[in-house]
Amino acid sequence: MESMILVGALAVLVCLAMAAAIVFLYRSLFTGPKTLPVSVDWISELSAVRYRPMERLLAGDDYRFLASQPGYDSRMLRRLRARRRRLFRSYLAALSRDFGLVGAALRLIITYSPQDRPELSRILFQQQVLFAAGMLRVQFDLLLDSFGLGTVDVGGLVRAMEYMRLELRQMIPADQPVSA
Repeated sequence: MESMILVGALAVLVCLAMAAAIVFLYRSLFTGPKTLPVSVDWISELSAVRYRPMERLLAGDDYRFLASQPGYDSRMLRRLRARRRRLFRSYLAALSRDFGLVGAALRLIITYSPQDRPELSRILFQQQVLFAAGMLRVQFDLLLDSFGLGTVDVGGLVRAMEYMRLELRQMIPADQPVSA
C-alpha cells in the first residue's frame, strides 16, 4: 500500500514537472518582450561575449582552490557556490531577455517584410525551440549543482544567442551606419 502511494506521488511530481516544462516552452516560444529597444546601435552593442564569464563561473577550479587553502571551512564553499549560482542566474536572465529581444526583432522583420521569408521563420522557430530546451537543461543542471553534482554548460545557449544576433544583423540594410 505504501509503495503505491509513493508511486502515485512520484507520478504526480513527474506530471507537474512536465506541465512546468510545457508552460516554460510556451512562454519562451510565443511571448515576446513588452518593449523592443531595437536600433542599429543596440544590435551593434549586443554581443554574446558578455556572457562568456558564465562558462567559468560554476567551474570547479575555484572550488578546489578554496578547499586547498588553510582555514577552509565547508560553509565557505556552500556560500560561495550559492553566490555564484545567484550571479549565474542573473547572467542567464539577461541572456534570455536578450535572446527574446532579438527574436522579437526578427519576428517584426518577418511580419513587415515586403517579401516572404519562410527560411527566416523556420530558423527563428528552430532556434527558439533549441534555446528553450537548453534553458530547461541549464535549470536542471543548476538544481543538480546546488547538491554539488554535475556541471552547468551554457555554451549552446551562448552560441544560439550569437547565431540569432548575426541573423538579425544581416537583416539591417547595408546603408545603415553601425557603430563599432
